Amino acid sequence: MRKQKPKRGALYSVPLVAIDIGSYSIKAMAATCPQGETLHILASEEIVLNKKPHDSTQGSADGTMQDSTQGSADGTMHDSPQGSTDGTSQDKVVSHGIIKNSSEMSSLLRTILNDMSNSIEGAPKLPSAFVTIGGKTMRLARIPVKRMLGRRLPVSESIIEGMEQECRSKVERDFKKYNYTTLEIEPIEFLLDNQIQYERPTPQQKAKYIEATYMAFVGIPDISEQVLGSFARTSINIEQIWARPTVQAYAIIENRQEAEYAIIDFGDQTTTCFIYYHGHFMYCKTIPLGGAHITRDIEQCGISESNARKVKHHYAYASTKAFEKDLKIVMPLQNSDKKLVMRLSEISEVVVARLDEILNRFFQDLDEEYKKYISKIFITGGGAKLKGLPEYLTQKTGMPVEFGKHYDWLYEQTPKEYEDPKYTALVGTLLMADEYRRTNGSYLTSDDTSQLTGWRLALAEMKKRFAMMQQGVIDFFESNDNPKKNSNT
Repeated sequence: MRKQKPKRGALYSVPLVAIDIGSYSIKAMAATCPQGETLHILASEEIVLNKKPHDSTQGSADGTMQDSTQGSADGTMHDSPQGSTDGTSQDKVVSHGIIKNSSEMSSLLRTILNDMSNSIEGAPKLPSAFVTIGGKTMRLARIPVKRMLGRRLPVSESIIEGMEQECRSKVERDFKKYNYTTLEIEPIEFLLDNQIQYERPTPQQKAKYIEATYMAFVGIPDISEQVLGSFARTSINIEQIWARPTVQAYAIIENRQEAEYAIIDFGDQTTTCFIYYHGHFMYCKTIPLGGAHITRDIEQCGISESNARKVKHHYAYASTKAFEKDLKIVMPLQNSDKKLVMRLSEISEVVVARLDEILNRFFQDLDEEYKKYISKIFITGGGAKLKGLPEYLTQKTGMPVEFGKHYDWLYEQTPKEYEDPKYTALVGTLLMADEYRRTNGSYLTSDDTSQLTGWRLALAEMKKRFAMMQQGVIDFFESNDNPKKNSNT
């Protein structure tokens, strides 16, 4: 599939652009995919929306901690200055993956894409992007849709599109009390009369009875509507939007038709667990807890947030089996001249307690119903780098655990930094974007919406609505028919 002949030669003169809207950050990456094989990354940018102190910690041989900017003679850890951050103070723009301020988000999107464009040789215009979304309310629902045609008729595209629309309507109805909407739907099987098939039916096929089973990623409407609203205020077009588990599975799982895997995405504010079985999703659960909550728990021991982050990054273990010597860590108490001494095992107890809270429901679901469907667990996301996490998960589930490797898709001379699991969603988005273009044709290049469907049509309508709103303000002040303009009051 990845070597299909492109439909339009001009398509590949425009780089693929992926945007990942995370818990409290925006990541973007531009790449090309020559011959539909490996990705050549051109540039990447990230805007962190919450303040995170710069981490300059270095470990010492005896297990004590030192701040490299404020070394001390006794080898203990000192508080670092609080003036340096690697993020912006606009921490109310995104929360748990949901955009809270689409106007501010529009400005940030323009900034991150302009910066990325300027860093690419030749400074090409980046007119469109593929977007990945998640959010703490996202979940997976199994939706069946049926059609009785009365007699054997060709399975036209309009019939299949009508069934997909009915799937969306069922989500609106069945999840009305949660105010959920469809973020993405994926057909997992079709029944044409008495024959089951997993491919999308074509008009060359005929049937009297059609049944489709969809797996729908659902969530509150704000997840998608705020994305569309943000892009409507920019000159950037959305080519497609995907749920984060979809792109992560694409990047991590090599043979999707034979996969029997669980993937756990450890984020800063959320943790998402999903099961991918023989070509489709069977389970998805998003927990509104993540790495930031582990940091907060360590901070509750009496140290500063900056030092809590350093402890998590360098000396926090999810399993006592991951370290050989139970070293003592000496840390300054916050607002005090006294020191706090903790062993690695004590810090591990704090970490494990929070991990248990985050994942116990997932472990329970595995034991009760889903364990038979998976043979391995992959971990990904920025929080997956927590030391001892594979050992912890193996102990809890009895299953082999591996880091989800996306870097096999990257050009062999790609810098090592892009092997970091925080880039998995971006790489998966770029891979799916390349396949999408090869299958569906060019990106959106004009205001003509007659050929548009799905997210691109929704964006076009949102841009039209936004333009009308702007025009309405102009008309209010400029129209000769406006009585207020000619009023003396």
